[in-house]
Amino acid sequence: MGRELPETVVDALNDITGRHDGFRAVHAKGTLCAGAFTPSSGAASVCRAAQFQDGELRAHVRFSNGSGDPGSRDGAQDGRGLAVKLYFPEGGTTDFVSISRRQFFVRTPEDFLEFTLARKPDPETGQPDLERLGGFLGAHPEAGPAVQEQLASRPPVSYATTDYNSLHAFKLIAPDGTERWVRWHWRPDAGEAVIEDDEVVGGLAPDYLQEEIGQRLQEGPVGFVLQAAVAEEDDPLDDPTLAERYRLHKVDMTALTHEAIKDLALNAKEKDRTKNFFALGLVSWIYTRPLEPTLEWIRKKFGKTPSIAEANTRVLKAGHAFGETAEIFGEHYAVEPAEMAPGLYRAMTGNRALAWGLLAAAQRSKVPLVYGAYPITPASDILHELALHKRFRVRTIQAEDEIAAVTSAIGASFGGAIGVTGSSGPGVALKGEGIGLAVMAELPLVIFDIQRGGPSTGLPTKTEQADLMQALYGRNSESPVVVLAPATPGDCFYIAYEAVRIAAKYMVPVMVLSDGFLANGSEPWLIPDPATLPPIEIGFRTEKDGFFPYLRDPATLARPWVRPGTPGLEHRIGGIEKQDVTGNISYDPENHDHMVRTRAEKVRRVAERPPGVVSEVLLVIDATTGQNGLIQARQFAEAAGVTGVVLTKLDGTAKGGIVVAIREELGIPIKLVGLGEGAADLVDFDPAEFVEALFATD
Repeated sequence: MGRELPETVVDALNDITGRHDGFRAVHAKGTLCAGAFTPSSGAASVCRAAQFQDGELRAHVRFSNGSGDPGSRDGAQDGRGLAVKLYFPEGGTTDFVSISRRQFFVRTPEDFLEFTLARKPDPETGQPDLERLGGFLGAHPEAGPAVQEQLASRPPVSYATTDYNSLHAFKLIAPDGTERWVRWHWRPDAGEAVIEDDEVVGGLAPDYLQEEIGQRLQEGPVGFVLQAAVAEEDDPLDDPTLAERYRLHKVDMTALTHEAIKDLALNAKEKDRTKNFFALGLVSWIYTRPLEPTLEWIRKKFGKTPSIAEANTRVLKAGHAFGETAEIFGEHYAVEPAEMAPGLYRAMTGNRALAWGLLAAAQRSKVPLVYGAYPITPASDILHELALHKRFRVRTIQAEDEIAAVTSAIGASFGGAIGVTGSSGPGVALKGEGIGLAVMAELPLVIFDIQRGGPSTGLPTKTEQADLMQALYGRNSESPVVVLAPATPGDCFYIAYEAVRIAAKYMVPVMVLSDGFLANGSEPWLIPDPATLPPIEIGFRTEKDGFFPYLRDPATLARPWVRPGTPGLEHRIGGIEKQDVTGNISYDPENHDHMVRTRAEKVRRVAERPPGVVSEVLLVIDATTGQNGLIQARQFAEAAGVTGVVLTKLDGTAKGGIVVAIREELGIPIKLVGLGEGAADLVDFDPAEFVEALFATD
């Protein structure tokens, strides 16, 4: 580095706050204290350095503010410093230097000089040149998080309620030669505390930190615990702009667990097994989770062994109480209830949702479904799930290879079933020719590609979303297919259902791109009312009058779907190009061009289906509602242009007199009424029937 750069940096720092003789260029204002350092009992086994061996060491501790101005106010939005000098009995010293920031602005001394020059105040305004500072931040985006941290920082209650961190990594060498890289953290015994109230901050004395630490030390010693965050194998060791991934709190769970159940007749091994409940209780306190569900689970799980149930219960409560009383955690989180629609939920993984979407499609269409697959990670669970549900019009085939799997599904489609196959990227590559056959034959086929890391065998158990180009173009010649992709595990249900509906409506292969994360990921899933799913209307051609195998529906361009053996509807099918309308084999170039474009147009029409047109804005009102219903109806009518009302729950508990008020005061017609509140319960509103029912006396 040479001597020139450090001197240049110091000069640049003095240009920011001014040169103050006898004071350093940063952390100029501070207070010096005497103290002692005692290593923990296990420190010597981790590091052979003298300061971590047995025995107490004399220490000097300096608390400071980050500014280079010795007259700076203690409440300024600035970092704080902690410098610790340890004195060895035989002579010599060692130092720990830490600051309150968890990350720094730059990576290198050269960048720090550039950053310091960018902060130099304008001689006329005394303020930094924002354009110059903005230019630096634009060229050094890694400085952004540290700037945001400083802008969001609050003054500490005390030097003794501040965390201090080393920004650089240090190597520890154990007595056996084991090397570990660590970053130091000084955690205050008093816990972290800052001043949130802006009015209090505005009224702070200029030297309140200096005065406070002096008063605190008169009342008793101030303590800190030195902790080491150990680097993982791939952690960068030379980048102080990176914040720590986590904050370490050392809790002697074993000792606290044993203390909570010391009077129970359990051996040491049995007591140790309850330690996880201490951790669960502590985490439950940190995230404000109730203990009752866990306590109920313990009662059910260990009801036959009362001593174990009692131990787990005590330890769980001990962990929760520790979090509440230890005062070592700077954060306490409240997890608000999720806003979820009412209904019956279950945990749902993506692969199971795909399987259930197929089951729903088979039931709604009343057409059997055949799933042909060859086992492959991470798609195999779909085959496993479907194999459990043979009673729902489903047949599964574990084929000998990927080609057999896809062609079995194509054969099922030819035979009048819903043909589906599934695999991952490598298997989809093998299915390519078969998918092309379905494109040419214009048969409905659904293909699941549960993506994983590739290419080739790649990373079978790792997720990746890199098969889009393969899905769109991974077949020979012009072989367009529809490609869908779910967003969440629960969305897989609706995507599978929609894939079947599109495939059958347009007589086209549909590929669904899921991935390993969605496949194995889980979420709460609202079980839908089957009646709310869009219908899958499949009509097999049975009339021979006017039949041609490629006579297309003008809206969808789909050719007719004919079950083999239907009298009078015999026709050619296969991978050789056909003449449009007649289905005869054709090598005519103009016909081929026409068929290529027609198959592409069919897919385009799926992608560019016109959006639905809103013809009605209906307000659904519970018949049991009163004046609030009228108020809400008025508000919705003004905001959304309500064109009609749906009145539900006319089940005898209420007669729905609110209808009269809405019609008289707002002029909004009643369109539908129902005993329940599902779509299947609703019928058209008949005023005569309603009035008769409303005023009935029997």
